[in-house]
Amino acid sequence: MASPRNLALFENHRWEDTPLGPVDRWPAAMRATVRTVLSSGMPMATAWGPHRVQIYNDGYNAIYGDKHPAAFGAPAAECWGEIWSFLAPAIDTIFDSGNTLNFENTLLALSKHGPPEECYFDFSYSPVFDEDGRVLGFLSAAVETTARIVTARRQAVFDAIASLRPATGDVADFLGGLREALASNQDDAASAALYSVDPASGLPDRLLWSLRADDVLLAALHEAARGHRLAPDLRTPSPAAVAVASGGGPRQAGLLPVHRRDGSPVALLLLTHGPYVPWSSSHRPFCLALSERLHVALHDFEAREMQLRSLTMSLDEKQQLYQFLFDNIVDGAIYAVSTVTDDPPETVLAANRQACAMLGYDEREIVGLRREQLVFDDGGTLSAAVRRREKTGEFVGELRFRHRDGRPILVEVASRLVTTERGDIRSVTLVRDISARKALERRHLQEVRAETMSQMSAGIAHDFNNLLTVIVGGVDLMRGRFEAGTVEAQVMAAMQQAADKAASLTRELLSFTGVQNVQAHLADIAALVIETEQMLRGAIGDSIRLELRLAPDLPHCLVDPALFSTALLNLALNARDAMPEGGVVTIAADLFKPLDLEPAHSVPPAMDRPHVRLTVSDTGHGIPAELLERIFDPFFTTKQTGLGSGLGLPMVLAFARKSGGFVRVASEPGRGARFELLLPAVEAADSPPGLPRTVPGTGASGQTVLVVEDNDLVRMQAMRMLTDAGFRCIPAPDGQKALSILSTDMTIGIVFTDVMMPGMSGRRLADEVHRQRPGLPILLTTGYDGEIREQAELAGARYEVLPKPYTRGELVSAVLRQFEAARRSPPFEPR
Repeated sequence: MASPRNLALFENHRWEDTPLGPVDRWPAAMRATVRTVLSSGMPMATAWGPHRVQIYNDGYNAIYGDKHPAAFGAPAAECWGEIWSFLAPAIDTIFDSGNTLNFENTLLALSKHGPPEECYFDFSYSPVFDEDGRVLGFLSAAVETTARIVTARRQAVFDAIASLRPATGDVADFLGGLREALASNQDDAASAALYSVDPASGLPDRLLWSLRADDVLLAALHEAARGHRLAPDLRTPSPAAVAVASGGGPRQAGLLPVHRRDGSPVALLLLTHGPYVPWSSSHRPFCLALSERLHVALHDFEAREMQLRSLTMSLDEKQQLYQFLFDNIVDGAIYAVSTVTDDPPETVLAANRQACAMLGYDEREIVGLRREQLVFDDGGTLSAAVRRREKTGEFVGELRFRHRDGRPILVEVASRLVTTERGDIRSVTLVRDISARKALERRHLQEVRAETMSQMSAGIAHDFNNLLTVIVGGVDLMRGRFEAGTVEAQVMAAMQQAADKAASLTRELLSFTGVQNVQAHLADIAALVIETEQMLRGAIGDSIRLELRLAPDLPHCLVDPALFSTALLNLALNARDAMPEGGVVTIAADLFKPLDLEPAHSVPPAMDRPHVRLTVSDTGHGIPAELLERIFDPFFTTKQTGLGSGLGLPMVLAFARKSGGFVRVASEPGRGARFELLLPAVEAADSPPGLPRTVPGTGASGQTVLVVEDNDLVRMQAMRMLTDAGFRCIPAPDGQKALSILSTDMTIGIVFTDVMMPGMSGRRLADEVHRQRPGLPILLTTGYDGEIREQAELAGARYEVLPKPYTRGELVSAVLRQFEAARRSPPFEPR
C-alpha cells in the first residue's frame, strides 16, 4: 500500500538540486528500491551515493522524530550527529564490502524530540547494487523494541519487590531489601537513597542506605530530602521531581514518599535516572509504578505480620504445648493454626527441635510458614490428605516434606485437628523421616529381584544347556561323516557356530545375574578387542570417536572371551554416558609390570609377573572424588531411574578377579575417567592342565562307562559320543538305578553322572559310589553353572566337573583324564 505523505514529499522534491540528480537518470535498481520502500507499511529507509542521501517511508517518520521532514532527501551525516560515530563505520562497511549487517536489540541514543533518549532497535542494512555490481546505496528495515526492553527491565525490579521476604517482621528490614531490588537496574535507578521519616514531624531524619551515589551526589540528595515534609496519607502518594547537583552536572531526581498501611509516613526514596532516560515520558511513569508496587508489597507484608501476631498463642497455651512436645515426643511435632475453610491458610505456630532439625529451620524461622511451603503436593497427595483430615479429623500416611534447601524428605505423618478452649481450630502433626528406611527397603527389593533373576537364569541355563548338549554332541558326531567342502559339512559347521553362540549367550545371561562358571581360554587380548570393535562402535554411537591403541606381540591371558567382551562393553557404555555431547573413547592395550601398584578395588594375586593392561579412557565429565569409592558397589548408579542397573562396573570387577587380575580407576571432574583392567600374562609353557585340549576319538580299549542322566535325549547323546570313541556304555536314568547296576556289574570302569537329578542328586550318588568303590573314577556334569562352582568347591580334587554343553572331544578328554588319574592312584582293594 502506498505511503501518501512521503510519496508526495518524494514527488515534490527537487532531486536535480541534490547529489543524486534527476530521478529519470537514476539506475533502474535504485528507482525500484525507492518504489518498494515508499509503498511498504514496515519502517524502511534508504541512503544513496557518497553523500548517503536519505529516502524513507511513513513508517520511519517516528524514528526521525522532529528531524522529519527536513531529513527527507538530506545527507545522513546532517541528521544523525548524535549516533554518527556508530553509523559511519557501519555504512562505510556496506559500501566497501557489499555485505549485509544485522543488529538485534541495539541501543541508539536518538534525539527525537530534544536531548538524546534510549531507543532500542532490531534492524538491518542491506546493500543495493547496480547492473555492474557496484553498491549504489543501502536499504534499512527497522523495528523499534524500546518498549519491550524497558518493560522487561522494570518488571524485574517489580518482581524482586513482590518477592521480598525479610528475616524479621521489621518494616526497616523490608525496605532494606528494596536496595537489592534496584541494584541491577542502572538505567532507571542510576543512584538512590532511602531516608527514614520521623513520624512526629514527617521530616526525613536518617539515611538508611544509598546506591551508586558519590559524596557530591549524596550531599545533593540529602539537601533535597531535608526540606520535604511528609503528611499522613492513606492513598498511594504520587512521585515528585526535584533537581539535584552532582559531579556530572544537574540531574533530575524522583521523590517517592513511603507510607505504612495506616497512612503514616515511614520513609522517603530519592531516585535518579540514567542519562538517556527522560523524566516526563519515561522515568516519572516508572516512579509512579514503582510507588504502587512498593506500597502493595509493603502493606501485604504488614498485614501478614499483623495476622501472624494475632495468631500467636497465649503464654499459658505455649507453655503447656512445649511441655508436651519437648518432654514426651521423640518424633518431630508441628503445631499450626487451621480452619475448615483454609482461610487463612494453615500456618505454623510452633515446632519442636526434632521437626526443625529434620527440615533445616531454627525455631524462629519455621514460625509463620504456610503448609504449602513445607509440603510438596505431588499429584494432589497433600490436597487428598487435607480432605481426609477434614472429613475424619485425622490423617495417617506418607507425604514429601520440603527441606529448607529445597530437597524433598519422605515423611511418615500423623496429623489431627483439635479445638482449643476458645473454639479455635489447631492441627497437631507428628512427623518421622523415613527416607533411610525407604532407601533400605528399595535396596532390599533390588537384591531380592536380582536373586530371583539369578535363580531363574540358572534354571533356564540348566535346561537350555541340556538341549545344547544334545545339539552340540549331534553336530560333533555328524561333522566327521561328511567330506570337507560339501554342503552337508558347511551346514554342520554353521550349526556348530550357532550352538557355540547359544552357549556364549547363556554364559552372558548368567554373567549379568552373577551366576556363571568361567570358561577360561588362552586369548590374545588385542585380537579380542579388534573382534569387539564393530559392536563397540555401534553401542557408543556416531557422536563419539573410538580410538584403538594396541601394542603388538602381547602375551596371552587366561580369560573367558565372552565375559571379556561384556566387561569391555560395560566400560565403553559408561564412557559413552559420561559424554552426552560427544567426545573420544580410547581403548589401549600394553604390557605392564605392576610391582609398585596399590589397587583400590582388588588385591592382585601375583604382583611379580607381567600383566596385560587394557585401558579404557574418555574425555567426559569425570567422576567426583566422593563417588570413586562407591562406583564398584552393586546397584550404585548416578544415572536417572530406569537408565542404569548399577551392575555394570561390579561385573567388570568380578570378571577381573575371576581372571586373576584387578581394576584401577583414576578420574578428575571435568577431565574424563580412565579405567585400567590388568590381567596376568600367561606364556604357552605356563598353560594350566585344565585348559580345553583335543583328544583322539579312539584309544578307549573297550572300557565301560556307566552314564547316569535323567534327561533321555542327553543320556542317549552322551552314550552315542562315548560309543563312537570306542567305549562300552551302560545307561541309568537315576541314582538308585545306577547303584543297583554297580552292585552287580564289576566291569564298570567309570561313572559319568549328571548333578541335578530328581531324587538322588549326582553329588550324593558320587559320594555313595566313592564309599562303596573308593578307587572307581567319577566324572560329574551339569548345565547349571552355580552347581559347577559349588560341586568343585565341595569335592576338592576328588571329582572333575564337566560343564554342559560339551563336545565329543571334551567328553572323551575328561573320561580319559579320569582313567589316567585312576591308573596313577593306588589300586582299588575290595573290603
